[in-house]
Amino acid sequence: MPELRIALLDIAFTQNPALKATLRRASSTESIPKLSGDQDFPPTISTACSTSPSTPVTRSPQAFLDEKPAQQESTEQQSPSRSPPNEQEFKQLKQQLDSHDRRIKRHEKILEERKRQDRQCALVLYGLKELDVQPPQDWKSKDDSLIQLLKASLPKVPGVGYEWNSNKRLGSFSSNNRKPRPVLIEFPSMEDKHQSLQLSKPLRESGLRLDDWLTEQQQKERDALNADFQALKGKGYKPFFRGSVLMYRSNDKACVCQQDKADTVPPAL
Repeated sequence: MPELRIALLDIAFTQNPALKATLRRASSTESIPKLSGDQDFPPTISTACSTSPSTPVTRSPQAFLDEKPAQQESTEQQSPSRSPPNEQEFKQLKQQLDSHDRRIKRHEKILEERKRQDRQCALVLYGLKELDVQPPQDWKSKDDSLIQLLKASLPKVPGVGYEWNSNKRLGSFSSNNRKPRPVLIEFPSMEDKHQSLQLSKPLRESGLRLDDWLTEQQQKERDALNADFQALKGKGYKPFFRGSVLMYRSNDKACVCQQDKADTVPPAL
């Protein structure tokens, strides 16, 4: 029954393309007509089927289907799968990562402390009007017009002098600025800084405000205390900040309010 054998081989060719390569190796070089229904097969494949209808098929179609392609077997042998790290290796990797994290946090803490030390003798003045002309490009150069503007704007308080090392505007100059840029004032010592802080109340009456020169981390800490700041105001206090620390006065005593602790503070008398 040559028709049955041809049908079975057609099915095998469709389900397992590797059968073509297998039959090619087993076939002879004799050229015979191609099989009907598969015009793309080379003559060697047709030879393997034999021109004699009595030639038996020595291998079953299932045997051809079960055979793996030679290229696939070669790939599996050349690229063995890598086993995942065992428990000991995983533990060592985790210890290394933890060590790197601790080192990074330690350096970040040291850097933050240095930033705060560099800024502890400085204040930022808000609300001072802008000059009509663009200031010098180099902020370290002496800006007499800004110095005169500062001296003319700061209130005259008996016993309070004005001594500072340098002053500059923070931010880029632009004639389109709606708000004046803040002014950074650096003092020779902490004593001079604290003396200038006595001007806070008269400055507010003039529309000006003094504040600490905060680092980015300090600003985040202060923002986290905004809800407590508003809660203290609602209880009749006048809260204020010293750096990133929230404080208020009770019975002429300065008190510190921790984050989320304003609800425990009794109302002001």
